Amino acid sequence: MKAVTKLPTPVSSVKSIKQKAVQSIALSLLAVSVAQANETVSSDDIIVTANRTATTADQTLASVTVITREDIERSQVRSTEELLRKRANLTVKNDGGRGKNTSLFIRGTESNHVLVLIDGVKVGNANFGTTPWQHIPVAQIDRVEIVKGSRSSLYGSEALGGVIQIFTRKGEGSAFNPVASVGVGSDETYEAGVGANGSIKDTSYSFHWRGEKSDGFDTTNATETDDDGYENYSFSMNVSHQLNANNSLSLNFLRADNEVEFDGWYNGSEGYNQVVGAGLTSQLTDKWQTQLTVGQSIDSLRSFLSSGGSPSKVKTKRDNASWTNQYDVNDALIALVGIDYTDDKLDSTTEYSKESRDNYGYFGQLQGHIHEHDYEVSVRLDDNEDYGSETTGAVAWGYSFVAGTRIFASYSSAFSAPTFNDVYAPSFWGSNPDLKPEESKSAEVGLSGNIENVNWKVNWFQTHIDNLIQWVPDFPGAWTGRSENVAKSRIKGIELSVDTVFFDWVMRADLSLIDPENREEGNDLIYRPSQVAAFNMDRDFGKLSTGLTLTAQSEVFTDSANTDQLPGFATVDIRAGYQVTDALKVQAKIDNLFDKDYETSKGYNQPDMTYFVSLVYQP
Repeated sequence: MKAVTKLPTPVSSVKSIKQKAVQSIALSLLAVSVAQANETVSSDDIIVTANRTATTADQTLASVTVITREDIERSQVRSTEELLRKRANLTVKNDGGRGKNTSLFIRGTESNHVLVLIDGVKVGNANFGTTPWQHIPVAQIDRVEIVKGSRSSLYGSEALGGVIQIFTRKGEGSAFNPVASVGVGSDETYEAGVGANGSIKDTSYSFHWRGEKSDGFDTTNATETDDDGYENYSFSMNVSHQLNANNSLSLNFLRADNEVEFDGWYNGSEGYNQVVGAGLTSQLTDKWQTQLTVGQSIDSLRSFLSSGGSPSKVKTKRDNASWTNQYDVNDALIALVGIDYTDDKLDSTTEYSKESRDNYGYFGQLQGHIHEHDYEVSVRLDDNEDYGSETTGAVAWGYSFVAGTRIFASYSSAFSAPTFNDVYAPSFWGSNPDLKPEESKSAEVGLSGNIENVNWKVNWFQTHIDNLIQWVPDFPGAWTGRSENVAKSRIKGIELSVDTVFFDWVMRADLSLIDPENREEGNDLIYRPSQVAAFNMDRDFGKLSTGLTLTAQSEVFTDSANTDQLPGFATVDIRAGYQVTDALKVQAKIDNLFDKDYETSKGYNQPDMTYFVSLVYQP
């Protein structure tokens, strides 16, 4: 079956550039990569996250980015936060370096508007609705699929801004393949890892252990003047078994234990994040495939008071199951129906008015094509224990006209349920049991193609969010207040992406321009840069490999009144590697090469220029 791409809506205007330097640098890099291209970059990755069926990335009716294990190793990134912030319209707010609290924003939506899956299992903290990006070990990741734009019609709540699915490392090859690495870097940082993958008859396996420890640096300048360290020890395991010609079974496990030091009322924490899942895939007939996935994710955290009092504990557990059925009606039409179940539980030293909540989701989708036209229609009904039913839907259309060129458009609705902290926390914390779910309408229009072996994409999008949940002070400047459904927001923007190969230099340039407006006040939403740019280039010279990454963003406001802001910034990272033998490689990188002083969260420092050197054994 022919597939499709995602839809955006034209935007009449985009907010004027606040930092001309950011835009001019990014645009010039785009122009260079386009003008110098003479070889194409393949974009035929098979993805499953965008529409819950297997489709190639360049044909899916969604704005999709795929990051492979090869991309991760080539870029030498050392954290999941670092990996994601180098992509267009993914911006990060970090409270002081490795292991510190990290929030991710997709296309200007809230940090709890992105649904995150690990090997098909829904993860995240049910208390705040966010994902502990700072503790997900990048060493355990095989690939990442990023779907930008509303997908509530397939995934329900939390997918208002998009979906990110992380796949942990899988078994490959027919032999036992060991891997190992050691590394050392700035701030007394040490890392080591071992693992193996392979297969035995009809069973493939993979297991990896990784440990890291760093003294860190001082996260703030206002309180304690000490280094704030971080430790993380992780283990992942994947096993899949082909039961027979039509049935396969998979098991996956990931756990990361961490210890974090920081400054403030609380000055340290320890916790763990764990995901376990199992899946059964059956080909019942030539046309009918069914898949059952069950899993559990845990986010556990104990925070320690600076005064030495009793620590606070918050532990959330998510039990979830999913049953999907794909039926190939004919070569031009696929039908998908399914059921999702999620049960969130909270265990805290603080008493909440309610500590559990479940949700059932029923969804259906049709994907088809007629000549050069592709289409997708989906609808979902969510039955929430507290909020009753929410219905969302989406339609998408794509058309391929000139060879290699495609136009696409979509319209969708979405919702996001209030978190436990929003509605069940003690009233003196500002919770509000009368909150309604946030609701949105989104549209996208875009164009993609290939000119002289240069792959390019341009997307226009617009999202209106009603019942936006915000914390409202009792009076201006007050520390007390509560969460209210008072705000409406409109986020519109343009994304540009170009990738190519020029004289063996692999290049990618991304630029996003957005206008994230709170329509109640006429101000920008906080911590949303209106311009973000990223440029990556890598090349192999025989046994030697080199690379460079430039990231830049404009200033952000830190308060809803737009009276305080953090300045924009640009950083440059460089990297190199040398293949000593077929299995042994030496790598080195320098981040923040020009020692830029910047913040992504008010009052919290980011690393100065740092280095890291590693030795990798991988046959």
